[in-house]
Amino acid sequence: GPGQRVWGRFQHLPHKEIEDFGEIRAEISRETERVCGQRQAPSPELIVLEIHSPWVIDLTLIDLPGITRVPVGDQPDDIEIQIRNLIMEFVSRPKSLILAVVAANADLATADALAVAREVDPEGQRTIGVMTKIDLVDQGEERSVLAVLEGRTYPLRRGFVGVVCRSFRDVKSGKELKEHLVEEEAFFKNHADYRGIANHSGVAFLAKHLNRALLDHIAEVLPDIKNQALRNIQELEVEQQGYGESLSFQPGERGTFLLSLMTKFAGRFGDVIEGKISGRQEAESGQLMGRARIDYIFRDVFASTVRNFECCNGLSDDEIRVAIRNATGPRATLFVPEAAFELLARKQIAKLQAPSLQCAELVFDELQRVLLLSELPEFRRFLNLREQVFSVVRGILRKCLEPTLQMIRDLMKMELAYINTSHPDFSGSPGAIAGNVASGNSRRNLREASKNSPRNASAESLRPPPRKASGSDSRASSANWQNSEVEGRVASPGRGAVAGRGLSPSPEDVGSAGSGLTWFFSFFRQPIPTGGHSSSSRNLAAQASGATAVETPWPPAPSAQMSPSPSSGGLSLSGTGSSSYTPGAGGVLRLPHIPLVITPASTPPNQREQVEVSIIRLLLENYVNLVKKNISDSVPKVIMFFMVNTVKDVIQSECVARLYKEDLFENLLIEAKDIEGKRVRCQERLKALYRILDVTDQVRNSAGTW
Repeated sequence: GPGQRVWGRFQHLPHKEIEDFGEIRAEISRETERVCGQRQAPSPELIVLEIHSPWVIDLTLIDLPGITRVPVGDQPDDIEIQIRNLIMEFVSRPKSLILAVVAANADLATADALAVAREVDPEGQRTIGVMTKIDLVDQGEERSVLAVLEGRTYPLRRGFVGVVCRSFRDVKSGKELKEHLVEEEAFFKNHADYRGIANHSGVAFLAKHLNRALLDHIAEVLPDIKNQALRNIQELEVEQQGYGESLSFQPGERGTFLLSLMTKFAGRFGDVIEGKISGRQEAESGQLMGRARIDYIFRDVFASTVRNFECCNGLSDDEIRVAIRNATGPRATLFVPEAAFELLARKQIAKLQAPSLQCAELVFDELQRVLLLSELPEFRRFLNLREQVFSVVRGILRKCLEPTLQMIRDLMKMELAYINTSHPDFSGSPGAIAGNVASGNSRRNLREASKNSPRNASAESLRPPPRKASGSDSRASSANWQNSEVEGRVASPGRGAVAGRGLSPSPEDVGSAGSGLTWFFSFFRQPIPTGGHSSSSRNLAAQASGATAVETPWPPAPSAQMSPSPSSGGLSLSGTGSSSYTPGAGGVLRLPHIPLVITPASTPPNQREQVEVSIIRLLLENYVNLVKKNISDSVPKVIMFFMVNTVKDVIQSECVARLYKEDLFENLLIEAKDIEGKRVRCQERLKALYRILDVTDQVRNSAGTW
């Protein structure tokens, strides 16, 4: 009757139902020759055959070729590699079951199927062993076959199943499958060694076992399959919503529909910036997006780069010396020239402009990315509208970029226009010097106590008593004694100075009253060579302090020796510098040639220059750090105000002003040509996914009844 009908259908012949299985076998041969050619080379193309019968269960089998080790005829030389790759493509899928077929009359250790299965399933969780040709086993080897079928030789979680297949002669003679199944059942029941496993052997049991294993395996992966189906359904529903229904606008509806799309797009753009909407890729991978990415640019890219910028980067000591000498000119100075500091400070501050402008460009690129994430599903349907809206937004971004860059340039110009050395946080400002003076007052008691010590008392006893004097002798005596006092203080190690150098300021110098610049002057103190009285005073001060004073003129002058010249009868000068005076004719001195380019690199820096360079570096580091803080704070504010917030605020009004025109409605709302086909395919995929959900529910219920 109609319910007993058995037929097959090939995928490449979808409208032909074949009831003659001999014709089905012939079609398989023809299709194999067509796919693989005369050479019988492996091909990844599948030959799909559906068998419909009331005596079979729902099952999908993929028949893979056996491994060929030696090419025959015109087969390719790498046929073994090709077949192995083809097999691995299917068996390596974690959701598939592996049916490893082995022959009972062959050594199990040489079975290729088990070797391949072990590579992808080493624990045997999804491998089912099938042992064929049991009826051809030599007499006496039955017990070894039985050990394999019972899982004692090669254990598998899903076990082995023994079957007896039709021989080549039976197939040629046309022996019916039903007749063979009866003979197979009788073989296992009547065999002395296999009768104990007869209920778990045979083709019929294998079919049921595979069906149950498939259901169990589906039940294991069911949650993942169902979740994947639900995600795909959600995406397809959004896609179908974008395709919409066929257009049938009434008069006046086009403008309303277009205005709603613009409003929706503007809101979505703002939501993406604020991180309320993310794409699927960002959500699955946990990536930052929108405002979070912009903040990352501000904090981890821009601010980190500015913070790690070395304040004196690219400045050598020679460059600083050149700046100091050029600023000093022919004048003799007591202090470090302020013009040199300002020149070098501007040079270093100007280096912060490039990363500041680049930060704005990075945010501009990020807003371009936000634009793509803000795309509405309807834009897939109306491509002209998508292009026009994107063009308007890109134009807004470009318009906002230029004033942003200009404002950043203005910020840099403001920093360069005025070097604020009066800033309270600047170490060279009067406020900072006053802080140094105030910090020194805390040590005043220590100094007062030290004056009353025996050591200071002995030094005080050596000081000549004050007396009134008049005339030049009185002034000279007072000046000489003051010079001796200064030199003794500079040379005294107990007062915080280095003997003979006077480079380090002492605490009482920093905290002395009367002037906050005493600390600054201490960098330039030096012994004053004033003759014998000064030398005597120095020795007295040194003896009083228990130290040895070293008389070193500072800054050192090039040494020169004067000796009689036998040729001229006078004196000749010889110096240690790079150029020296040379006598001319008749003993007349002449100046050396002046080079076109003069650099200080040819001469080593003296002690004063070393101190000045150190001071300039300290001041630069302090001041540039202040500017770095200002730039790190101001540039992100400029970018947010002039670009990010402006784009969010004007995007809707600009789209309406540029696109909401009646003569553009028809062109903007034209559907793409392939929209109808995509709409149909989307609906078909949704039906298939809903069918998958129904099947998974049925499988879950069925798996619970096994």
